[in-house]
Amino acid sequence: MKKVLGPMDSTQEYEVIVDEPKKKQKNNNNPRKKKPKRKVSRMKDWSFTAIVICLLVIFIPLAYMGVTLYRAYSETGRPIIGHRFDNDLSPKINEEELKSLQSTLDTIEGVEKINVELTTATLRIYLELPDESGKDLFKAKANEAQELLFSVLSKEDYFTANDSLL
Repeated sequence: MKKVLGPMDSTQEYEVIVDEPKKKQKNNNNPRKKKPKRKVSRMKDWSFTAIVICLLVIFIPLAYMGVTLYRAYSETGRPIIGHRFDNDLSPKINEEELKSLQSTLDTIEGVEKINVELTTATLRIYLELPDESGKDLFKAKANEAQELLFSVLSKEDYFTANDSLL
Protein backbone atom coordinates (compact mmCIF):
# COMPACT_ATOMS: atom_id res chain seq x y z
CA MET A 1 0.00 0.00 0.00
CA LYS A 2 1.41 3.36 -0.95
CA LYS A 3 0.69 6.72 0.57
CA VAL A 4 1.31 9.97 -1.13
CA LEU A 5 0.75 13.21 0.72
CA GLY A 6 -0.08 16.24 -1.31
CA PRO A 7 0.27 16.96 -5.04
CA MET A 8 3.64 16.40 -6.61
CA ASP A 9 4.86 19.61 -8.09
CA SER A 10 8.48 20.44 -8.85
CA THR A 11 8.38 23.61 -6.83
CA GLN A 12 6.79 22.08 -3.81
CA GLU A 13 8.24 19.76 -1.35
CA TYR A 14 6.91 16.30 -1.30
CA GLU A 15 6.89 13.61 1.25
CA VAL A 16 8.48 10.25 0.91
CA ILE A 17 6.44 7.41 -0.39
CA VAL A 18 6.22 4.72 2.25
CA ASP A 19 5.58 1.09 1.54
CA GLU A 20 3.98 -0.76 4.38
CA PRO A 21 4.89 -4.44 4.58
CA LYS A 22 2.13 -6.88 3.95
CA LYS A 23 1.23 -9.16 6.80
CA LYS A 24 1.09 -12.84 6.00
CA GLN A 25 -2.04 -14.63 6.86
CA LYS A 26 -1.75 -17.76 8.93
CA ASN A 27 -2.79 -20.89 7.14
CA ASN A 28 -3.66 -23.56 9.65
CA ASN A 29 -4.50 -26.11 6.99
CA ASN A 30 -0.98 -26.37 5.53
CA PRO A 31 0.04 -30.08 5.57
CA ARG A 32 3.76 -29.28 5.20
CA LYS A 33 3.86 -27.35 8.39
CA LYS A 34 5.39 -29.38 11.22
CA LYS A 35 3.61 -29.66 14.48
CA PRO A 36 5.43 -28.11 17.41
CA LYS A 37 7.36 -30.64 19.50
CA ARG A 38 5.97 -31.57 22.85
CA LYS A 39 8.20 -30.76 25.76
CA VAL A 40 8.94 -33.91 27.69
CA SER A 41 9.63 -33.54 31.35
CA ARG A 42 13.03 -34.97 32.32
CA MET A 43 11.52 -36.66 35.32
CA LYS A 44 9.00 -38.60 33.23
CA ASP A 45 11.47 -39.73 30.57
CA TRP A 46 12.76 -43.32 31.09
CA SER A 47 16.27 -42.50 29.88
CA PHE A 48 16.81 -40.00 32.69
CA THR A 49 15.85 -42.67 35.24
CA ALA A 50 18.16 -45.21 33.57
CA ILE A 51 21.08 -42.79 33.65
CA VAL A 52 20.52 -42.01 37.33
CA ILE A 53 20.38 -45.73 38.21
CA CYS A 54 23.56 -46.44 36.22
CA LEU A 55 25.37 -43.58 37.94
CA LEU A 56 24.31 -44.93 41.34
CA VAL A 57 25.45 -48.44 40.43
CA ILE A 58 28.85 -47.02 39.51
CA PHE A 59 29.10 -44.46 42.32
CA ILE A 60 28.30 -46.71 45.30
CA PRO A 61 31.22 -49.16 44.81
CA LEU A 62 33.55 -46.28 43.93
CA ALA A 63 32.56 -44.46 47.11
CA TYR A 64 33.16 -47.61 49.16
CA MET A 65 36.59 -48.10 47.58
CA GLY A 66 37.43 -44.44 48.11
CA VAL A 67 36.53 -44.56 51.79
CA THR A 68 38.52 -47.78 52.24
CA LEU A 69 41.57 -46.32 50.50
CA TYR A 70 41.33 -43.13 52.55
CA ARG A 71 41.15 -45.06 55.83
CA ALA A 72 44.12 -47.22 54.82
CA TYR A 73 46.10 -44.16 53.79
CA SER A 74 45.34 -42.33 57.02
CA GLU A 75 46.44 -45.34 59.11
CA THR A 76 49.75 -45.74 57.27
CA GLY A 77 52.75 -45.51 59.55
CA ARG A 78 50.89 -46.24 62.78
CA PRO A 79 51.85 -49.41 64.65
CA ILE A 80 49.31 -52.13 65.27
CA ILE A 81 49.09 -52.49 69.01
CA GLY A 82 48.38 -55.85 70.56
CA HIS A 83 49.85 -59.27 71.08
CA ARG A 84 48.94 -61.74 68.41
CA PHE A 85 50.15 -64.83 70.22
CA ASP A 86 48.89 -64.21 73.76
CA ASN A 87 47.83 -67.56 75.23
CA ASP A 88 48.50 -69.21 71.87
CA LEU A 89 51.17 -71.60 73.07
CA SER A 90 50.32 -72.78 76.51
CA PRO A 91 52.70 -74.28 77.63
CA LYS A 92 55.35 -72.63 75.50
CA ILE A 93 57.99 -74.61 73.64
CA ASN A 94 61.35 -73.46 74.99
CA GLU A 95 64.87 -73.64 73.55
CA GLU A 96 65.80 -76.76 75.54
CA GLU A 97 62.89 -78.68 74.04
CA LEU A 98 63.86 -77.50 70.53
CA LYS A 99 67.46 -78.69 71.04
CA SER A 100 66.20 -82.02 72.39
CA LEU A 101 63.92 -82.40 69.38
CA GLN A 102 66.79 -81.54 67.02
CA SER A 103 69.05 -84.18 68.56
CA THR A 104 66.26 -86.79 68.44
CA LEU A 105 65.54 -86.05 64.77
CA ASP A 106 69.23 -86.39 63.94
CA THR A 107 68.83 -90.14 64.54
CA ILE A 108 66.72 -90.51 61.37
CA GLU A 109 68.80 -92.40 58.79
CA GLY A 110 68.99 -91.31 55.16
CA VAL A 111 68.39 -87.60 55.85
CA GLU A 112 71.10 -85.17 54.70
CA LYS A 113 70.09 -82.17 56.80
CA ILE A 114 67.52 -81.49 59.54
CA ASN A 115 66.38 -78.03 60.66
CA VAL A 116 63.90 -77.24 63.45
CA GLU A 117 62.40 -73.73 63.78
CA LEU A 118 59.76 -72.14 65.95
CA THR A 119 58.49 -69.19 63.91
CA THR A 120 55.32 -67.18 64.62
CA ALA A 121 53.95 -69.86 66.96
CA THR A 122 54.47 -72.55 64.32
CA LEU A 123 56.88 -75.42 64.81
CA ARG A 124 58.56 -76.20 61.50
CA ILE A 125 60.69 -79.25 60.82
CA TYR A 126 62.67 -79.35 57.58
CA LEU A 127 64.11 -82.66 56.39
CA GLU A 128 66.47 -82.59 53.40
CA LEU A 129 66.56 -85.90 51.54
CA PRO A 130 68.74 -87.01 48.61
CA ASP A 131 67.43 -86.15 45.13
CA GLU A 132 67.08 -89.82 44.19
CA SER A 133 64.47 -90.40 46.91
CA GLY A 134 61.00 -91.48 45.85
CA LYS A 135 57.57 -90.40 47.09
CA ASP A 136 57.28 -93.36 49.42
CA LEU A 137 60.55 -92.44 51.14
CA PHE A 138 59.34 -88.87 51.68
CA LYS A 139 56.15 -90.08 53.34
CA ALA A 140 58.02 -92.63 55.47
CA LYS A 141 60.56 -90.05 56.72
CA ALA A 142 57.79 -87.54 57.46
CA ASN A 143 55.88 -90.13 59.50
CA GLU A 144 59.07 -91.09 61.36
CA ALA A 145 59.78 -87.40 62.14
CA GLN A 146 56.21 -86.98 63.42
CA GLU A 147 56.55 -89.99 65.75
CA LEU A 148 59.83 -88.64 67.13
CA LEU A 149 58.22 -85.19 67.58
CA PHE A 150 55.38 -86.64 69.63
CA SER A 151 57.87 -88.64 71.73
CA VAL A 152 59.67 -85.41 72.74
CA LEU A 153 56.68 -82.99 72.84
CA SER A 154 53.31 -84.25 74.04
CA LYS A 155 50.62 -84.15 71.35
CA GLU A 156 47.86 -83.32 73.87
CA ASP A 157 49.81 -80.48 75.52
CA TYR A 158 51.39 -78.78 72.53
CA PHE A 159 49.46 -79.69 69.39
CA THR A 160 45.82 -79.99 70.45
CA ALA A 161 43.51 -76.98 70.64
CA ASN A 162 41.25 -76.75 73.65
CA ASP A 163 38.49 -74.38 74.70
CA SER A 164 40.57 -72.53 77.27
CA LEU A 165 42.41 -70.66 74.52
CA LEU A 166 39.31 -69.06 73.05
